[in-house]
Amino acid sequence: MNYHKRILAIILAICTYLLVIFIPFHRVAAHWQLHSPTKPLFQVSVGWAVPTTTTRYEENYRSGTAHPTIWLFQVSANQDNSLFPAAKPHPLPPTLARWFDSRGDYFEAVTPLDVGYLVWSRFPIQVYVQQPKPDDDLSSFENQTLVAWAMVVKEVVDDWNAYLPLELVATPEMADIMIWRRRPPLRLSATGEILRARSAETRYELILSQDTPPILSHKCNIFINPTQKGKYLEAAARHELGHALGIWGHSPWPEDTMYFAQVASPPPISPRDVNTLKRVYEQPTRLGWPLEGEG
Repeated sequence: MNYHKRILAIILAICTYLLVIFIPFHRVAAHWQLHSPTKPLFQVSVGWAVPTTTTRYEENYRSGTAHPTIWLFQVSANQDNSLFPAAKPHPLPPTLARWFDSRGDYFEAVTPLDVGYLVWSRFPIQVYVQQPKPDDDLSSFENQTLVAWAMVVKEVVDDWNAYLPLELVATPEMADIMIWRRRPPLRLSATGEILRARSAETRYELILSQDTPPILSHKCNIFINPTQKGKYLEAAARHELGHALGIWGHSPWPEDTMYFAQVASPPPISPRDVNTLKRVYEQPTRLGWPLEGEG
């Protein structure tokens, strides 16, 4: 009986992990069906990746708590990296090229993924913040709440815009990064148990652009739980946008936006955050380069 329960738990866990899709690259005709940005090659939730596997990292931000609850899941990504573009650095955007500060960084906490560092190379980065649709009733409580929420998040976008060129767009179809006022999807543990809800989560997905030859690119979705309000909404949005911009790791210092836990008085973007971002953008990546041998 215990054996059967264990098998059932494993099956449930696998079914859940299939929400994050890993599709191997193949040089076949079906490969070309993946060029549309609406059809991701695979998706990964926010966090660190170890060298041999792709890791999904989840964090539970709770107002007033000193430490988040953290779960790590390792899911093998059986793609053939030889078909990825060669990893090379991109030129720094002017805002980061001009930046200099000697107060250190936490670059060692940012681990490269299978595709290298999560770097954007086309600027400005297009950002969509969820808002009511044009034909919605703006007088409703829900839409008034959404409008107020979007104003806070747009201020956070403006904060990061000082260091990387960002541009707000009107629709999610136009965006590289999408920020949503909704609960992050529920997760199951390896034993099939439902894990506690998170306050925010960032996911990226790899896509092939419609260029000729196709370029390996990515998109990000940020989910912020509607329970986040006031300074904690601002802190969660600023932190998750830092992940989406390339800081795929956490700071050990509570004075930094990318600190691993939510604090009572959330800090602004620190010089250490920007120093880390600059170092990330100096690193080689497979993102933003055309596929090898395609054309």
